[in-house]
Amino acid sequence: MSKIITLMEWLKEITRYPHDTHKFIQICEREGIGNPTNPDENYERIVFYIYTDTHCYSIVAIDKVSDDGYLGCQAATRKALAGEDWVRGNDLPDGPFTRNTWEKIKDAIIGYELVELSTSSGCCEESCYSKCPAEAVITEREKEDEPVACGIDSKDCKT
Repeated sequence: MSKIITLMEWLKEITRYPHDTHKFIQICEREGIGNPTNPDENYERIVFYIYTDTHCYSIVAIDKVSDDGYLGCQAATRKALAGEDWVRGNDLPDGPFTRNTWEKIKDAIIGYELVELSTSSGCCEESCYSKCPAEAVITEREKEDEPVACGIDSKDCKT
C-alpha cells in the first residue's frame, strides 16, 4: 500500500467525520515523479492544507520507493498582525515518512492550537478546584490510610 494512502487513513484520526476528510483537508498538489533510467528514484509528492480558525497547516509528504520518504509540516497564521502585511509562521516537526513523525506533527498542531489560560490569584481555594490550572491538581494522596472512596453510610469519610 502506498504511504500516501496510509497518510489519508491517518488523517481520518483528526477529522470530525472520518469518511468526509475531503471536507477538512485541501489537497493542493499531488504529483508522481518518475525516473525512467532508475525506477528506484521514483516518488510521489503531495501537499495539503488543514485549516483552523486562526492557523493554516501545510503538510508535505513524499513517498519514495528507495527509502522512508519525508513528512513535514509548517504552520502559518491566517491573519496578519496589525501593521504587518505578512502572516507569521513556524516550522513544525518533520522527518521520515513514519507513524512516529505523524504523531509528532499531530501533537505539535494540538500544542499550537492550545490557548493559554488567564488565571487569577488564589484560584485554588477549596471552592473552585474546577478552575485551577493543571499543575495545581494533586496527583498523589498525602496519606496512604485515607480512603479513596466511601460507602453511602459512612459518616467520617474523607475524599
